[in-house]
Amino acid sequence: MSSGYFLALRWPIRWRRSSSCCRPLGTRMTGIFINYRRDDAPGVAGRLYDHLAKSFSRRDLFIDVDAIKPGLDFVKQLDTQVSQCDVLLALIGPLWLKAEDEQGAQRLQGDRDYVRIEIAVALKRDIPVIPVLINGADMPVEAQLPEDLKSLSRRHALELRHTRFAADADAVAAALKDALPKRKSRWPYMAAACLVASIGLGSALYLWRAQTPPDNPVKVPPAPAAADNSASQPAGQTLTLDDAKRKIAEAERKIAEVEGKTSPPQPEAPSAPAPDAKPMPGIEGITVALGNPRDGVRQAYPQAADSGSGDLSWPLDGIKFFFTKDDKVLREIMVEAPFTGSVDGIKIGDTAEDVVARRGQPYAVADVYGGSGYLYHAGGNILRYDLDDKTKKITDIVQILDR
Repeated sequence: MSSGYFLALRWPIRWRRSSSCCRPLGTRMTGIFINYRRDDAPGVAGRLYDHLAKSFSRRDLFIDVDAIKPGLDFVKQLDTQVSQCDVLLALIGPLWLKAEDEQGAQRLQGDRDYVRIEIAVALKRDIPVIPVLINGADMPVEAQLPEDLKSLSRRHALELRHTRFAADADAVAAALKDALPKRKSRWPYMAAACLVASIGLGSALYLWRAQTPPDNPVKVPPAPAAADNSASQPAGQTLTLDDAKRKIAEAERKIAEVEGKTSPPQPEAPSAPAPDAKPMPGIEGITVALGNPRDGVRQAYPQAADSGSGDLSWPLDGIKFFFTKDDKVLREIMVEAPFTGSVDGIKIGDTAEDVVARRGQPYAVADVYGGSGYLYHAGGNILRYDLDDKTKKITDIVQILDR
């Protein structure tokens, strides 16, 4: 059987206040999928993952477990998982080609072999597929591979040896950085927008000044008696525009002073409800909550896989649990495809307009995964909806412990 690690790289989060309009935001995460055969190179995949986590974020790590969800097409499930990555590492050990199934047939030639399916999907998508030869394993030649894997033999391979693991793993990390798609900077567009706005504002100011006659005489009526007689002006006196503005401003100031002394105190306007007044909505089908201890979450979800860093994931249902390092309490719950439940009536695949219609405008928008997410206060914690930039639809929903 195979298993794999999926490491999603989150770009640094930059906060910005949301505008009054709803802007569909976000983009698909950048991902590294580690494909390996468990009985071929035991422990190597996990060790490599821990080393890569020093260069890339392990925040969205999940493990592709052996068990396939009953009743669903496992080929389609694997296709969905691999389709989320941008680079696939194919770990090839000494027994990679020799592995056999229960009937003694070569696993790699079987249509149900996980390793074959995952690599074939990546090759078909024409994304970078990097073979990593474990402890002196030979690179398979084309004649040894099934039809859908033959192009793997033409991919440049890297070595990963026990005797110089750190140096080889650093070389793998460097190759990944080169292979991952580069994020396009938004600053050129923002700078251009600011430049256009500045030019427009300057032009408008120039036209306004050009069309306003200097020292245009105006007739100023007497100021209200309640303000102050010194602020009054005899009817019919001619003033320049600047003088008139100064007189009006002085009169308004005097009126404000009088009203402030004589008007009864006004009752304070009712304060807006606290941002946390609205409770955190539950996630349909999930029985644990933020702040729960890790042992309790593990007991409630024994089928969830351990990432190796203490977090838990259930990729076939699109559920991930993240815990604090010190006291091991649940700090984040994330759901993504193929999760089919809802959060406050909102599901994966709904639009930004659906979110705003249900929850109102977010208090902030965060750059997440190279895109953005809508953030809401909820029950003392934070609820975030992330949206895909191309489809304008929700890709994942996250509950975050705010402490």
